[in-house]
Amino acid sequence: MQIKNKATSLVLATSLAFTPVVGQLVLPNAVHAAAELDLSKLVKLANALEETDGTEAVKALRNAVANSSDDDLKAIFGAGFFEGLKNEQNEQLLTEAEGYQLAKGIALVFTNVAIVDGDSTKLKNNIEKFRQDYSELFHKAFGDEVTVDTLLNFSTALLDEVENIINSASIGEFLTISATTITDKAIDNVLAQEKYSTLNGKLTDIGLSREKLKTIKNKAYAQFGQTAQDAKNALIKAYAKDRVRIVRHDGVAITNNTIGIEQGKSIDLDFQVKYDGEWITAPEVSASPITWVKHGDGVTLNNTYNGIVSGKTKDTVNKISVFLNESLLSEVTINVTPAITSGNDGGTSGGGPGGGGGPGPVVDKPATPGPSTGNPAETGKNIGQTIKDAIQNGTLTPGQVDDLVKGLKESLKDAKQEEKQNAVDALQSSLKDIASNLSGKTAEETKQAFESVVKLVAGVKEVAAATENDLGKIAVAVGAEYVKKAAETKVEATVQDGKAVAKADAKQLQEVVQNALKALDEVQQKLTEAGVANAKLAVETVLTFSVNGATDKTEASFNLNDLQEALKGVNQNTTSIAVVANGVTVKVSVKDVLNAITAKVSLSAAAEATDFAIETVKSDLAQQPGKDKRVLSDVKVVEVKATLKGKPVTKFNNPVEIQIELGSLPTGIDTEKLSAYQNVNGQWIPVGGHYVNNNLVFTTKEVGQFTVFASTKTFSDLSSVKSWAQKEIEVMAAKGVVDGRTADKFAPKENVTRAEFAKMVVRALGLYDESATTSFKDVNESDWFYKDVATAAKLGIVTGVSDDQFNPKALISREEMATMAARALKLSGLSVQRVNEKIESFADKNKIQIWSKESIALAVKYEIIKGQADGKFAPSNKATRAEAAVIMYRLYNTK
Repeated sequence: MQIKNKATSLVLATSLAFTPVVGQLVLPNAVHAAAELDLSKLVKLANALEETDGTEAVKALRNAVANSSDDDLKAIFGAGFFEGLKNEQNEQLLTEAEGYQLAKGIALVFTNVAIVDGDSTKLKNNIEKFRQDYSELFHKAFGDEVTVDTLLNFSTALLDEVENIINSASIGEFLTISATTITDKAIDNVLAQEKYSTLNGKLTDIGLSREKLKTIKNKAYAQFGQTAQDAKNALIKAYAKDRVRIVRHDGVAITNNTIGIEQGKSIDLDFQVKYDGEWITAPEVSASPITWVKHGDGVTLNNTYNGIVSGKTKDTVNKISVFLNESLLSEVTINVTPAITSGNDGGTSGGGPGGGGGPGPVVDKPATPGPSTGNPAETGKNIGQTIKDAIQNGTLTPGQVDDLVKGLKESLKDAKQEEKQNAVDALQSSLKDIASNLSGKTAEETKQAFESVVKLVAGVKEVAAATENDLGKIAVAVGAEYVKKAAETKVEATVQDGKAVAKADAKQLQEVVQNALKALDEVQQKLTEAGVANAKLAVETVLTFSVNGATDKTEASFNLNDLQEALKGVNQNTTSIAVVANGVTVKVSVKDVLNAITAKVSLSAAAEATDFAIETVKSDLAQQPGKDKRVLSDVKVVEVKATLKGKPVTKFNNPVEIQIELGSLPTGIDTEKLSAYQNVNGQWIPVGGHYVNNNLVFTTKEVGQFTVFASTKTFSDLSSVKSWAQKEIEVMAAKGVVDGRTADKFAPKENVTRAEFAKMVVRALGLYDESATTSFKDVNESDWFYKDVATAAKLGIVTGVSDDQFNPKALISREEMATMAARALKLSGLSVQRVNEKIESFADKNKIQIWSKESIALAVKYEIIKGQADGKFAPSNKATRAEAAVIMYRLYNTK
């Protein structure tokens, strides 16, 4: 009796699903309706290739095809092949040279997927170029009955059919069927479909039988040899991404793709496949195509269908790989540690909580950190990392957080208050960036992440009630991400005069808002139940509209009457509209849109149809950007435009967030030195931004032209601060936060004035307010620092030395600097308790003035400012420019 097995079926799919893409490289076949052209699978493939380091292998095959000679192609097709291709009148369709030229062109369309960087526009451009260069030859071969577009759709149909065949295979078929048999069967099945009858008939008419097609496919593999095999392996690995993984059989979580194992001990590993959303452990079979391979001499491996790994000796390189035939599917690093000779119960060493390897924790047996570390801070860090990894890998279970909190409670039961605080601080630190890493998750996965963090908030309060707990802020950020996911929708674009134009209708607006409100209610209720302060005010609602069919020039518009109707009952102060088009996201405050304050357009006539539109236009860089800026080949100039009732909006009252996809970055790029730049009168001026998941995200109140450069800016006088401030100075210079005294000199040891530091804080946090004014008599409108000091004063970041004096040119002390930075932190809702504990460690704590203690404690808590080498804080010392730049760097990166 044959038994169906989903796991083994899908494993085989990883080896075969892209065989048609490689195997069809030189086949001049295509048919389908051009209107049905769907490139999404190939774009997804390009992304996966990049993420699994397979792009170069496919590029190598592309280059081999591009450089192939007629003799190479003759070896594939055979002598006289094209002379034998004739029409119904027995006329030869193509000369041999024309046939080789067309075959090579078709092959390059497929293999160009490796150089489009996940950009459908680039892929479409490649296809359009093929149309232009090969239209005459293609028409000679196939006449009017076959279109170029469906070349790719035919291959997509083959991919689907391969997977259908494999998913219905039995174990017996799985063990005996070959890749060639599967591919050949897929070709037969697809050509037998009614919609491909025209193609089938045409191929037969010109002498290209199915058997001849299959022969050509196999010869193509042989001709390109190892290059083709490497490309196939790269495609398999890309396809297997997120579908296969190595896990520990005992359920201990794996972190950072690394497993710790004690010398002399062993661990049992399983290979798992994701099928229908469920991870399934591949069973042991007698003739398995799965092979476990060890690298390095520090471990031994019992090579069965699962891998039993034993720690042998300490070795610098130990890896365990799983191969399907010759294709690498998954790999983990093994760290062997010395044997513990005492205090050990002899059990399996797993490296502690979260100390395993592989893509993620096992679903049914989550790791539960306990008191084994003996270090509360390390335990807190491990718990945070375990939760973070489980969220990232989609393997978090409902009971896992409960178990982790129990572990924390056990480890802290006899701990001192300071140790409890250290544990909570470490836990919070490991989770602080979790919200920004959820971009690729679904709404349901993000909801689960939010519920887990909320449960952790409540759990930490129960375990260590007296500790400072900022997990609520993290929970709010994750909750906002869930609301954003729930409020995403797509709008279809049509091309009008070379521009892709999309408009959200009233029904879409209503649905998006209702989905957002429903999610927002869930989030606020759970935050309130967990005791998070100001939960009703804190969660941002983002209504996201992704434009289908976006091009380099795309416009998305909204009828304001429809929008006002949909947004009834929504807090406009915390609601934004985001438009996603062709790798660019623009997020605008709803308050700005509806109130139309800066556009000076009256919306008083409720019955009047009034549209708000966001337009993004991508273009090539017109000229070199100048010194200290490295151009990124995949990033174009992005012009952002906004109109209200047909009139341009040039400025907004609230910050507009812009996100630009970066594509493939050059090797060695320091992502911290990437910055957005705005074209101001022909000069590219830095406006900063943060690198998040291969995007550069920045805010501005002005629309215009923007792009991203990698800064190469440095100064010649940084050697004296190289070990502790050089990078920070260079990064802040890249963001436009600090400037040199001259183009080449930073003067790191010179002191900083109160006005200079106020400007740094305002620019670092994007707080600049054009409308700000101040009544300080010693700050004049003609001063270069006027608007910065006025902004800082308006926000409460700075105060005067008296009611009407700011003393802008006075040198700033470390105490004053910490106070200004802390006030900026408070704008984000951060706070500090038990002030004296935070400053207790400073040898000169008694010299810290009472008015600055709380601010210094807050700055110390978030590591914005630290003590000096002698253990003192030195509150009255004058701050240097290097110190100020380091403070700005830390403030800039505080989340």
